[in-house]
Amino acid sequence: MAVFSIVRKLPRYMTSPRGGVPAGLRPSYNIDFTRNRADIGGKITTIADIPSLSGTLALSSSGHLVAAASNGLIIPLTGVTYPLTFLVEFVRNTDTGGNEFIAGLITDDNNAAYYRIDTGDQVRWRIDTAGVNQCNIGGGSAISSVPTAVQRAAGRAATNDARNCRNGTLGTADTSVTLPSSPVELRIGIDTAGTQTFTGLVRKIKIYPVAATNAQLQALTTVA
Repeated sequence: MAVFSIVRKLPRYMTSPRGGVPAGLRPSYNIDFTRNRADIGGKITTIADIPSLSGTLALSSSGHLVAAASNGLIIPLTGVTYPLTFLVEFVRNTDTGGNEFIAGLITDDNNAAYYRIDTGDQVRWRIDTAGVNQCNIGGGSAISSVPTAVQRAAGRAATNDARNCRNGTLGTADTSVTLPSSPVELRIGIDTAGTQTFTGLVRKIKIYPVAATNAQLQALTTVA
């Protein structure tokens, strides 16, 4: 399992709202594999310089993270608390039958907020607290088995207020959510049990330290 920790002040090009990103939202964690850069809690690094990206988890020739079923990536988190908004941009290369863990914020085995693809090919935003599922929200139509298009999803996590939005389409709001305690790691490509995996390209992950509005979720996830 690959593990790395990085942290530094966000450079201007990562903080200026542009290209449809709503003003007022600034990611505290910003990983952009398409630009070969990771900005984790304020420190920036070149992804290719991280020696732990090896084996079945590696960068493709286009600079995207390749998540394979036998591996995953763990990034320790510092200072991330709820409420928050979690964004992931990805391409699903292979349909492995559903229950595919894309990426998420993990406290422990029983407490997490994460994205996965279910057996009906829905991209779902899930929050688990003390082992009890708090929400399991789809967003938009089911994705095809092996799509070529980029998928962009953002999930809001606040007390009694969770919502998923994928490619600009909002899912149904959940107004009865108890949040887990603060996450301690970002996990990509495989869940804590090692049974739910994702095979595809992870392009971008962002953590915003606020609960985005519905309009902001739509602006964040609209793919040009």
